[in-house]
Amino acid sequence: MTNNKKFISIVIPAYNRSEYLGRCLDSVISATSGLGVGFEIMVVDNATLGDGISGIVAKYPSVNYIKNSVNIGMFGNWNKCIALASGEWVHILHDDDMVGSEFYIKYFSLAIKYPKVVMIASPSIVIGPGDNEIYKVAPIVKTQGVLVDIMQLLALGNCFQPPSIVVRKTAYEIVGDFNESFFYTADWEMWARVCAIGSVAYSPEHLSCYRVSDQNGTSKLELSGVTVIESYRTSRELILRYDLGNTNELCNAAARQVILSGIKTAIRGLARGNLTLFVNQIHAVMEVAWLSFRTQSMVAGSNI
Repeated sequence: MTNNKKFISIVIPAYNRSEYLGRCLDSVISATSGLGVGFEIMVVDNATLGDGISGIVAKYPSVNYIKNSVNIGMFGNWNKCIALASGEWVHILHDDDMVGSEFYIKYFSLAIKYPKVVMIASPSIVIGPGDNEIYKVAPIVKTQGVLVDIMQLLALGNCFQPPSIVVRKTAYEIVGDFNESFFYTADWEMWARVCAIGSVAYSPEHLSCYRVSDQNGTSKLELSGVTVIESYRTSRELILRYDLGNTNELCNAAARQVILSGIKTAIRGLARGNLTLFVNQIHAVMEVAWLSFRTQSMVAGSNI
């Protein structure tokens, strides 16, 4: 890190969701207190109507506030966050997520210890609307270090949670913007592009909180079953794009993983009495099973 450049830019894309923003900012202020290296905090408001977002940010003098004149879409706002960042590292922290008190100091230590990595990650704690812990994401590895075979892992699913990811600004500049054609999986597809150009430092400690609620975009897409279809599509795309070898075996493994995840989500919906979630997830699981079977049949036919 150069002496005259900030270590990290903490950029928070926001839109029409002010109820969690204060908690998010409180966690960031706590985690940057006494950090000892340069940083910046900014909220990028995607043209929210009214002053709900700006009113909250005004309570935090150290936080910069930028408001778009028009709504540029969720991924457009994420891309703007990156463009505005002046730090060597960029942390896109969603406005309903939070970081632990040691998040930035431990990430700074990882950046110093592993100076050639392009990404730093760790597992998150999944929380509900009231900050209640739902579960801890299992760490990818048990000890701190540089991840091995991360592309194979990413080909089978998104093994990272958004609040835990910090990316070198130059890496974002190399790989380009978030791709909005991957609506549900745009973050996953971005992490794959970043990992394809460099390595990832990883800590098994739970240093951030990822919120799941009815207003969360992922929850809404789960209700429609889109998560299942898009996960399978993204896995196949990454397997073929990066020529990871054993294509058929990896595609079959990806299909099995997506189907199992969809069935678990369906059962969870049924247990909660949410028949819409149950039916749509099962329908999507059947579609993925059919797509996988058809693909394998075509491959088998071509080998005759």
